[in-house]
Amino acid sequence: MLEQPQAFFYAQIMLWGIALLMATGFFILMLSFMNNGSIPRAQARPFVLAGQAIGGITALIYLLTRTTGLPAPSPIGWLISGREPIDVIGALVLVVLFAHSFLALNWQQKASPGQTNSTAQTTRLMP
Repeated sequence: MLEQPQAFFYAQIMLWGIALLMATGFFILMLSFMNNGSIPRAQARPFVLAGQAIGGITALIYLLTRTTGLPAPSPIGWLISGREPIDVIGALVLVVLFAHSFLALNWQQKASPGQTNSTAQTTRLMP
């Protein structure tokens, strides 16, 4: 890491964030397979909240490194780095992270605690 540019540090954090986001999606998919295609909201809620937090932090890091620059480790200590240029792949990932956050918020609003019917308690993923 001593030979790498300072932006490499935040690129690693963003890649870990995307990998963890994929892992939470995998856990939700496995929950649906274990419950014959329907997910009890009580079981899925922690994974959705974790996915929202991971996606939000990843998007925030991307935006901050592209707009203001963040301190990054170097051989002589932490240095303030400059703005990084916006790339097409990063912008697409940012759009996907925002879409993920929107869909997760929409899912949580549909699952308000006052609902009592069976469709409010489970989510059907598979036909």
